[in-house]
Amino acid sequence: GALYAWGGRSLKDKYFNDLWRLDRSRAHQDVVHTDEMITSGSCPPARFASTLTNCDDRFAILFGGGQWKTGGRFLTDATTYQLNLSTFEWSKLETAGILPMPRLQHSAVNLGGNLVLIFGGYEPSQRRYLSLQEAEVLNVRSLRWMLLDSRYRMNPGWMEVVVRDFEDAELAHFGTVVSGPERLPNGEPHGWYVKVMSPDAADRRARFYPESCIQVVSDGRKRPQPATDEGELLTPPEAQWLPKMDEPSFEQVQDRLSWIRGEFPCGRAGMAVAEAAGSGRFYVFGGARYVHQEWY
Repeated sequence: GALYAWGGRSLKDKYFNDLWRLDRSRAHQDVVHTDEMITSGSCPPARFASTLTNCDDRFAILFGGGQWKTGGRFLTDATTYQLNLSTFEWSKLETAGILPMPRLQHSAVNLGGNLVLIFGGYEPSQRRYLSLQEAEVLNVRSLRWMLLDSRYRMNPGWMEVVVRDFEDAELAHFGTVVSGPERLPNGEPHGWYVKVMSPDAADRRARFYPESCIQVVSDGRKRPQPATDEGELLTPPEAQWLPKMDEPSFEQVQDRLSWIRGEFPCGRAGMAVAEAAGSGRFYVFGGARYVHQEWY
């Protein structure tokens, strides 16, 4: 089958939304033909670091990516597009369920049938790398986003919670998760930093709370973050979360109701994923995080 490449970014910060096809079946004397495809329909805006996932050579799903803007801002969203591989017509999908977190430099793979797995990548508004908690599956038949497990997603800057007071267990405060998680040596979440918003709270600075003291009120992905007049996402100072250099490269799946078993890659960007032909297995390799001005 053919290989398709969409969008991208040039060295001069120019963004593209063109589609190219590399047709291996037309190879002749070690020369492989590439063609720019003429598309129609609701074409996606120019961006880079998106994924274009082939679904049984019938259509492809485009998700994620964005554009860097002056001042360090990054414009991205969770809009999903479908490309008909017979007519090369784009259509913007109206999906149901809880929208996934916007991201770039993530990975995507068709699990077979109607399911597309989205995982990993970088979330620029909170400057963090995404892992198992932000992995999602899109059912391309019902156009519904599905959670991989039964847990709420603790999204720093988005998740509204109620926390129990340290001194008085009967006293509760309303707040927002702004950073975390802090993890135990075995990889399990130990707690989160919460900024208390209740007017009767003595201290409204972000404080660390064990996960056992936190009760989720709403999943923040159901609504966008507040924005400035220029459209820049507001990022609390405490939410500049960076992974630690000594974190493990994988995490153990703890939820018995999860679709995934065993070990899952920790948050990183740029992972390569490929299917072993006819085996039903997928292999994930590589990826990196930029921490303290170093890649690892």
